[in-house]
Amino acid sequence: ASDAAGTPQRFYEQHTAAVGEIAGARSGGVVASAAGDGSSMEVHIWLPATLECVQRLIPPHPSLGDAVVSLDFTADGERLAGLVRREAPQLLVWQWRTGACLLALPAHDEVARLVLCLPSMLEADGGGGVQGGDLLQQRSAAPCLVTAGEHTLRFWVEEDGPQASEGSITLSALEGPYVDDEAGHGILCAAALTTPAAARVAAAGGEGGRAGPRLL
Repeated sequence: ASDAAGTPQRFYEQHTAAVGEIAGARSGGVVASAAGDGSSMEVHIWLPATLECVQRLIPPHPSLGDAVVSLDFTADGERLAGLVRREAPQLLVWQWRTGACLLALPAHDEVARLVLCLPSMLEADGGGGVQGGDLLQQRSAAPCLVTAGEHTLRFWVEEDGPQASEGSITLSALEGPYVDDEAGHGILCAAALTTPAAARVAAAGGEGGRAGPRLL
């Protein structure tokens, strides 16, 4: 951990395996880092100011070869989304303060690369939202997460229901407007672009001279 003021580097040393993914809350108050695979897979939540570990999260039903490949905090910093590489890539959402896993479900039918938490994808009137937003406007709630597979972005909407009061949440998936049909030119990375008026997703992939970002 370090900062722009030139504070000497300090090292968080609580992991016992190689760290493969890291994410910081937008408030700057906590950091999540994932290390290990299979039965040793673990996510630590720690304070950059003191390097104190305040929570340890273990993805459910770990198997040999599983690993956390992406992490992202919600805008309020209270939930942590994770994407686990396994035979059927899995999307997880934790209430990290309590350690409760609120959600665990299959994310994609292909290799999954990342998860992004979105504050809002559409305004109420649909203006300035995601291109191809007609599909999204059919739902009353705006997507709160986006996951990226090799060739598809999938948007996730949180549903209201009794599960919310029972320590869990329910998400339903909407196929995103980005589906790359060109073999070998899939999604390699993506980022959420947010403004007070709207939110959009930029995705990039491909190979050779044909690679380039697409704004969705």
